[in-house]
Amino acid sequence: LIDNMSIVQATNTLRKTWWRHSPTADCWIVSCDDGTEQKTPLSNLPTQKANHTRFVCISDTHGQHHRLNIPPGDVLVHAGDILFRDRTFPQWWSKKNIQHFATWMSGLPHKTKIVIGGNHDKTVEELGPQVMKKIFAAVGVIYLENEETQVEGFHLYGSPNSYGDSNNKAFQSNPDNFWVDIPQHIDVLVTHQDTSNDEGRLVAVLERVRPKLHVCGHFHPKHGAKLVKHEDGGCTLSINASIADAKPWDAANWPYVVDLPDATVLEQCKKEHE
Repeated sequence: LIDNMSIVQATNTLRKTWWRHSPTADCWIVSCDDGTEQKTPLSNLPTQKANHTRFVCISDTHGQHHRLNIPPGDVLVHAGDILFRDRTFPQWWSKKNIQHFATWMSGLPHKTKIVIGGNHDKTVEELGPQVMKKIFAAVGVIYLENEETQVEGFHLYGSPNSYGDSNNKAFQSNPDNFWVDIPQHIDVLVTHQDTSNDEGRLVAVLERVRPKLHVCGHFHPKHGAKLVKHEDGGCTLSINASIADAKPWDAANWPYVVDLPDATVLEQCKKEHE
């Protein structure tokens, strides 16, 4: 049997291996109109547009959250993979790390904070949505598991489901039913799954729902923003906000910042495309 101290020592050794450099105080500012990105120091963020809500997007922090420089904004979104290879650690240890993450998130200045699980978050899945909601609600954070909430007037839906062939398989069972219940009035869709490695299944969901913003992670090499164009001429800004890079999963990528027009404006745009 592995004693508690051995687990702590092993975790610290792994962290030293992952942490190749310190994250810089920068972020990506992305336009919701054309998807263009601009690297910007946190000390020089542009003024928030009038009648807009500022979303700050991160994902796949894999236990390195406390090393990050997070831009200020109205809404902070984390698209899953709070933990790293959770399947290899006992539940009590992972729950402790989840609580540490929740406390860290609660200390950030954003008015609203949203989090979902990912395929590395085995303990999140095992504890279940009611326990997770209690942990996060206690510190003012909203946990979503295939459900909707309202944020600053926006309809936001969060889903931890994803596809993959690794040994980290949390929230990957019953794939035929992924995302079938997402309603069409959603403005902001948060999924752990990225659009680039699922044979077009999530793109089809974006076509059906047509959210203005999609935040995801999961596939680290696709960190970036792109416009997903719809048949009716509209588009969805899809952001893969993975903080971890491809290998060795260091916290090498910067958060994304996007200013969305207020919900009433989005609603009018949707009606014009119906």
